Amino acid sequence: MLEYFPEADSGVLSPWSTKIYPAVYNGSHPYTDAFGRLMLAISEFTFTCHAFWTTLYLGSQIGKDAYSYLFSVPPGIHTLDVCYTYFVNHTSLLTNETMAEYLQGYITSFAQDGDPNKVNLPAFPAYGTSFVDLNINQTFINTTIDPAATSRCDWWKTALLTGYHSS
Repeated sequence: MLEYFPEADSGVLSPWSTKIYPAVYNGSHPYTDAFGRLMLAISEFTFTCHAFWTTLYLGSQIGKDAYSYLFSVPPGIHTLDVCYTYFVNHTSLLTNETMAEYLQGYITSFAQDGDPNKVNLPAFPAYGTSFVDLNINQTFINTTIDPAATSRCDWWKTALLTGYHSS
């Protein structure tokens, strides 16, 4: 990890390999090989944990409802939701136009009123302290606990706030 954080105190990042993302590939962690381990760590410290902290801050410090969705339409890669967000007509490569229309309904309602639930769609719960994401999948919408609501994100916040020293 020192390649990503060259000025970090080495003692702060040492738990990365032993406690936070141990090299254990038996299925007891959300990765099963070294590549998956590295990809999880990179995604968490560059994006996922920041989204988690921002959502928590909006809800707890500003006093506004915050909303979070998990876009899990296969293959579920970053930015795949963009073509659903800007879907215009049936000529796109989307496999489920209904999900695109649902996502647009939530976004439009939130932009207009600050509440994604002003449309006749499945309820979009506020994030709150229960860490609930709206899960948009290929064929259904449900809720799920935010996969970023983990001790790993807690560790990143502590490690990066207390252990990174610029020269």
